[in-house]
Amino acid sequence: MAAIDIPEGLTLRALREGLQVGARRALEKANDEGPPKRRPIAATAVPVSASFKMTRAAYSDTFEPWYRNTLGQGALWFNWTHPLTGAPCEAQFAGEQAFTVAPAPGDFVKISAQLRMR
Repeated sequence: MAAIDIPEGLTLRALREGLQVGARRALEKANDEGPPKRRPIAATAVPVSASFKMTRAAYSDTFEPWYRNTLGQGALWFNWTHPLTGAPCEAQFAGEQAFTVAPAPGDFVKISAQLRMR
């Protein structure tokens, strides 16, 4: 597992709405003769689209400094829980725009993120 844990008091449990966990197909290589060979790629990270809801204070006081400083603006992997199975896994923020933040009702914000999970 990754060495970086989610800070105490911060919950990154994915909301069901909009949750998408991708799957990678096997690598296919053409041959000179016969059908192409296929082999699984075990080390490939799986794409995940997820949203998280938290208070404005949790975002500004905990999430933002953790993302920016501890995760090196999302470059490092962190320990997470698989959003469908509940099994321990590692995740990393992905893409050029790793997440967006939008106001939510009450004193909350909604973070929509693109992640890689392994």
